[in-house]
Amino acid sequence: LTHHGRPLDWIGAGESGLRSLVEWSTATGVFLISVFVLGLVAVGRYAYGDGRVRKLVGVLWDIGTFWPRSAHPLAPPCYAERVVPDLMHRIKGWDPNGAGTILSGHSQGSVIVAATVFQLSDDEVTKVTLLTYGSPLRRLYARYFPAYFGEDQLQQLADRVDWLNLWRRTDSIGSDVDLGVVGVDIELTDPAGFDRRPGDPEYPRINGHSDYHSDPGYAAALDLIRRSPAPPRGDHS
Repeated sequence: LTHHGRPLDWIGAGESGLRSLVEWSTATGVFLISVFVLGLVAVGRYAYGDGRVRKLVGVLWDIGTFWPRSAHPLAPPCYAERVVPDLMHRIKGWDPNGAGTILSGHSQGSVIVAATVFQLSDDEVTKVTLLTYGSPLRRLYARYFPAYFGEDQLQQLADRVDWLNLWRRTDSIGSDVDLGVVGVDIELTDPAGFDRRPGDPEYPRINGHSDYHSDPGYAAALDLIRRSPAPPRGDHS
């Protein structure tokens, strides 16, 4: 067996300054890692008892794990590497009688369906209509990941596929895509009114990022797509 000595034996006896620097860096690194682990435990515990923190942690987790594992080596495997190919397979096998597909995505789902559209062939994309709501594409992804979801990429998406994006001013996560393309952005009123209905003790609830499916604007968007000049389409959410 070869004896390699202690970890810092490679530093000469006369290099006390370098030895001190390495020792300090090692101790600082161990301390920071410990603080980071304790911080994760504390955030997890705090999120368990606070819905707002839990929602924020969930949003950050969804955004982080959307990207390949090389971008977040301490997180679980990237779910997009499985979800996008599976969704493409379903789209290709879904088109009954040439009816077409409405590809519907809420919040992080809008990012997934947008990534899926970019992967479809020119022929396949003509059979798809994109419906997004509560979408963070412009507010978060275009800002922090411009190489993949910047304004140019969103413009290419709008040019490539028929697209409706539903949004609310009260939504803290989703927003309009603001491309200047007529008909892409449809603003939904939230709350539906400001006066209490007769006999109702509560004022109308502000939905914000939630319950887009129950909003009349969602049903109207589906109806608009189905009544478009294109061939009738099937709904595949």
